Amino acid sequence: MRLLVELGYKTTRLSHTYTGSIHIFYDVLIPEVPLIIVTDFLATFRVIVLSGLIIFLSNPSLTQQMPIADLSSELSSALEKHENSPEQLTQSLKFIYAKAILENNLYIAEQALYLRALNLLYAQQFEEYENWLAVYKNFYQQHNKAATKFFIEKLEVTRLFYQLDSLPLIQRGEALLREYSLQDMAEKIVEEKHSVRRTDIADVMNFIGLAEQDLGSYDSAIERFSQALSIYESVGDKEKVAVVYGNIATVNAAIGDLDAAIEYNKRSIDMSIEQQSVYGYFQSMVNQASYLISKMRMSSSEKQWENYRNQAETILLNLKSDARLKKGS
Repeated sequence: MRLLVELGYKTTRLSHTYTGSIHIFYDVLIPEVPLIIVTDFLATFRVIVLSGLIIFLSNPSLTQQMPIADLSSELSSALEKHENSPEQLTQSLKFIYAKAILENNLYIAEQALYLRALNLLYAQQFEEYENWLAVYKNFYQQHNKAATKFFIEKLEVTRLFYQLDSLPLIQRGEALLREYSLQDMAEKIVEEKHSVRRTDIADVMNFIGLAEQDLGSYDSAIERFSQALSIYESVGDKEKVAVVYGNIATVNAAIGDLDAAIEYNKRSIDMSIEQQSVYGYFQSMVNQASYLISKMRMSSSEKQWENYRNQAETILLNLKSDARLKKGS
């Protein structure tokens, strides 16, 4: 897969710990020239997934029966307790799935299936993910729910994203969007027979946008991000709105429109502050400093150069002294 070689990008394995609790492992595109730090869905994906899991639990249309209180509480407790330990969460979700099957609680069983698969992708345990996906597919064959098929396909789009396999991601994502159009979604939501939400469609759009960006299709990427942004805004998902603002900023930086990049990234910063998203805030602030440094390098006057330099330096010094970055805080 061709990465953004014309901008000097490389794939780097990163591990970051923020605030002593949020531990992020991911492969991310790191620019060498010019100095632009990539903010994409992957960099904040884990945090957003975890913050959205409880909302996912409240979706009653996934069920064929009401969840048993003990199992529902056990699942919620596992998500909270093991938030920062993918290995322990993976084991807990496997146990909860087995228990749900024994109790014939399809509501909890399907959630455990999906969330464990998602967690395995986050941890980049692709072999175990494939084994678990086979279990999920068997569940679909037994119960033949349209929503189950969608979530399996969404997982596969997510896998391609983690594996930086952009072209197959676009092809598979577009096929999924053709099958689950927004109009189709609106009708099924009204009928209350479907558990796939408009934000799930927006997630797929966002993935496609990132893949298109990777392949250099910047206009298409911005169009995809704008479509996803419209959906997130319509349902009030401000945390994902912040992420997409950051994605749009990254594309604008890649095409050299640093003013637009700075403006969109500023919106991402403001939204992250509003949502108290620690990781989103720090990532966006680092990106903003990067864009300002790029502007500094392009400045035509000493006054502009100094202005951009001071802004970038202020951001970086403030981040360095932020108590939330200190171990154990």
